[in-house]
Amino acid sequence: NNIIFILGSFRKFFFSSYEGQLPDYSFKQLKIITDLLNEESIKSKSTIRFHKNFGFKEKDYLISKFSNLNISTREDVPFFYDLLEKHTLKIFFSDYTANMQSFIINHPSIFIWDKKLLKPNQRYIQVYIELERSNILFFSTKKLKKFINEEINTYKKLNNWWKSKEVQNAKNNYLSILCRQNKDFQGNLVNQLNKISKT
Repeated sequence: NNIIFILGSFRKFFFSSYEGQLPDYSFKQLKIITDLLNEESIKSKSTIRFHKNFGFKEKDYLISKFSNLNISTREDVPFFYDLLEKHTLKIFFSDYTANMQSFIINHPSIFIWDKKLLKPNQRYIQVYIELERSNILFFSTKKLKKFINEEINTYKKLNNWWKSKEVQNAKNNYLSILCRQNKDFQGNLVNQLNKISKT
């Protein structure tokens, strides 16, 4: 199986609460990625997909640390979905829209991040508990490496895991709850249209 690491943004400065995480998460994210790449069985079949360049120099660091590193940039391959043909698994290091895009097209996906620095929204904590139970969400590189090397180390195992009822339910629940503003979208839309038509 070929794996693609979808990196979140690395930044030296805090820009906005609407884009990316705080700068201290850049160091933690880099540590998680480094821990995974130190496992040769994972590194040898992985490609690193870099986010926009905000001057943190994460690309230079990883290239200098790991020889023969497969890399992908937005400049080389601008369309996210063009990466799917050569990769059977995506690993995300942040919780943002690309995760949802991957779920929507039902492509095998795993999330890993630091629980202390990137805390799941407590309002949706049950959703994240389900993701963790189904091995979509990890907070430990040790556990993730074991899962990749032992539980999904062939395409058949990967497919059986991803298509299992538990995983599909957790994935669909994440989409259903976190990708909506409210539970009655159609009803609220009709109400808004009725208000507009009366004005």
